[in-house]
Amino acid sequence: MNKFSLIIVTKTHPDNTIDGYWIQDKTGTLKESKERAAILSEVNKGNDIAIVDQVRNTNPLLDYFTNLKRL
Repeated sequence: MNKFSLIIVTKTHPDNTIDGYWIQDKTGTLKESKERAAILSEVNKGNDIAIVDQVRNTNPLLDYFTNLKRL
C-alpha cells in the first residue's frame, strides 16, 4: 500500500510544487487519496487540497511544509 499526505495548499510555485499545511495521511491508492482530497476540499470550504508523498514527521499536525511535489 502507498502512503500519501493531504496538504491544504497556501501557495503553488511555477514548477508546480506547493506549500501548505498538513491535514492528514492516507494509506491506499492514489485514486482513493484523490477521493478523500475531494471530500476534504468540500468540508474546508473549497480550499485546494494537494496529494503528496507522505511527509516524514513525528507530529505533522498542522505543520507547514514547503516545496512539496504535488502528485
